[in-house]
Amino acid sequence: MKPVQPSELSALLDGELEVSRRQEVEAALASDATLQAQFLALKSADRQWRAAAHAASFQPQIDLKPRDSSRHSAVLITLGLLALIILRFAPKFIDAMTFGIALHVVALVVLLYQLVVMLLEQPKYSLTEQRENYNRPL
Repeated sequence: MKPVQPSELSALLDGELEVSRRQEVEAALASDATLQAQFLALKSADRQWRAAAHAASFQPQIDLKPRDSSRHSAVLITLGLLALIILRFAPKFIDAMTFGIALHVVALVVLLYQLVVMLLEQPKYSLTEQRENYNRPL
């Protein structure tokens, strides 16, 4: 039997050792007090890390509602095609400065529309629920 490596103790703890090697490592643990102390220290550290990770994990408490995206997508595709048609023919009818300003206005309107949609769909929480969510102990 070859000596037990520290990485094998970690693999035993995580259940990643092959069956034959696991049996050898468990036999070595039963007979060697120093190796058993190392394994117990590793097991304790693993338990502490897992508890800290679990306490620090963020679990969002929102309920996302499904949307009918087919109507929304059709509107966006139509607006996109309309914008492409306008972009194709607009430079022939207006000067570059007016065209640039109009393009920026359209972009701003689209951005504001998306912002309003996001704000209206955001779930509402009371002040108490917000405090509970943000002031949870880690």
